[in-house]
Amino acid sequence: MMVSRPIELGKSTKSSTGSSVLIVMTYFIGALLNQSDVLFGMNISLADFFIVLFIGALINYNLFHISSTHILVFLLFSVVIFINAVFVIPNLYQIPVYAGAVLTDYIKVVVSFLYFLVGYLIAKNGLSQTLFKWFAIAAVILGCLGIIFSLVPIPQMVDLLFYEQVRLKGLMNDPNYFSVIQCAAIAILLRYKPLPSLFKIGSISILILSIFSSGSKTGFLTLGCLLVFWMFNTFLEGKIEVRKLIFNLICLFVVFFFLPNIQAILSSFLEMISDKFPVFSRVELLLTDFDQAVTANGSGREEQWVIAMDLIQEFPLLGVGNTANYLTVVQGMSPMGNLAHNTYLQMAGEWGIPITLFMMYYITRVFFISVSKGKNKQVHLTTKEMLVAFLVSSLSLSFNNSRIFWLLLGMAVWYSVELKEKNHTTKKDR
Repeated sequence: MMVSRPIELGKSTKSSTGSSVLIVMTYFIGALLNQSDVLFGMNISLADFFIVLFIGALINYNLFHISSTHILVFLLFSVVIFINAVFVIPNLYQIPVYAGAVLTDYIKVVVSFLYFLVGYLIAKNGLSQTLFKWFAIAAVILGCLGIIFSLVPIPQMVDLLFYEQVRLKGLMNDPNYFSVIQCAAIAILLRYKPLPSLFKIGSISILILSIFSSGSKTGFLTLGCLLVFWMFNTFLEGKIEVRKLIFNLICLFVVFFFLPNIQAILSSFLEMISDKFPVFSRVELLLTDFDQAVTANGSGREEQWVIAMDLIQEFPLLGVGNTANYLTVVQGMSPMGNLAHNTYLQMAGEWGIPITLFMMYYITRVFFISVSKGKNKQVHLTTKEMLVAFLVSSLSLSFNNSRIFWLLLGMAVWYSVELKEKNHTTKKDR
């Protein structure tokens, strides 16, 4: 394994040209991760351009040091899915092979791997805080613009920022994905210490309002899970005092005791808001009738999950190879066949159960490793909490090719490697 010591670009090489170039590129990568659009059948982000430049700059400044194991695993994975997608599945099941579709799907895999590598190298070179800062700034700005144009609609801006002129999507192509990104930005702000408290509260409020404006029930549920995980981590850090904990428990007891009255008041209040802003009716349903919310108004994903599980039963070992084959097979199973709307089912359907289980084991191992100590503790916690947003929302969205997910996973891998190296060095010194 080829692992070199992290280079603190923000400190030791601050005056160098290489440091300045990489820092500026990180600004753009962080901000532009909030933008994505469909082009040539693929989700394209302007951040992709800066990812390529970033890798080129790292190579130029001799800073492109990664584990050879990651390269070998990716190459092996690429060969397996290529052979399966192009030769095995099409020949066995008479599925037509289209060169354009194969190339498009493989480019998605390569881009995901590049984001994983860049995440690893951003963390390794001490640029995580820079990335997070500009990611959060862009998210807050887009959230603020969305709220403004919800209240004062300007046709051109509504067309740009809203899905079907109703649901806020920012510069993404999907309001659900946008809401998850806003949740990830909240995770950053919750741990960003240099920010004044008043400004932090205002920014988080804007992000929460933008999640409501997206009308995404997935985003709302993800936000709840993120806040619970953040409070759990804060409690483990010892930052919640005993008296505050007791006060919170008393508040929960009072809420539980008066729940029938609170629910009636909340229902009336939410109905009033929904009359003014129709997009909020999706979230109102979630708060007042959870069972109906997860199946109503186009959010019933059970049919796609059932179809995906049927496909997995038919192709358990290697899957169908890629998204193009997946869509062909599920549409043959049912006229309503589409993407699984579940990352884990989508991965198992495309790549097979063994590869998916290996991926889940790898992600779980990285996620549950103890947090780095010292200066990287908060940024490591932030990375984990942002990952929570994607792992939770993956239950109802297909994120197996999500740029931000793979970027965050790469960062988390570096912090786990760094911690392992430090522990090994400590034992050696003893």
